Amino acid sequence: MRATREHHRSRAAVVLPLCALAWSALLVPAALILPVYSSQTTDSRGGEPVDQGRTLVEVNGPAALAPIAAVILVAAVGALALARSRGSTRRTARRVAIGAVAALLIFGAVGAASIGIFVLPAAIALGVAARRMAAVDDHRAARRATASN
Repeated sequence: MRATREHHRSRAAVVLPLCALAWSALLVPAALILPVYSSQTTDSRGGEPVDQGRTLVEVNGPAALAPIAAVILVAAVGALALARSRGSTRRTARRVAIGAVAALLIFGAVGAASIGIFVLPAAIALGVAARRMAAVDDHRAARRATASN
């Protein structure tokens, strides 16, 4: 039973950073395709108002993709740190991932009126992955300590 729980935690520490990176990458097509702004227009004859949805890039131009690129970069750094960690580098990897989570949360708070809310799932996934990795490490350390006694 304990080995299964450790396996699930360890697997989540690998899968969740990939989910965070995938979610961040999906923000680019979302900014290009999904209408997040709406406006009403009427024709010159005063007819019925027409609702129009506009995308982030249509309203703000291609420069709107720069913050999304930064989000992808930060998520990639956190995900790669967790994915590449082995042995003694695991603690450093968790710290890098927690730094990435903090950066994403700050971006989410600052950009809350725009795309910030869409960054939060990536931050949560990275945070949970870092916590799961810590739980696996704690469990392994406790098992080694009881085995040596």
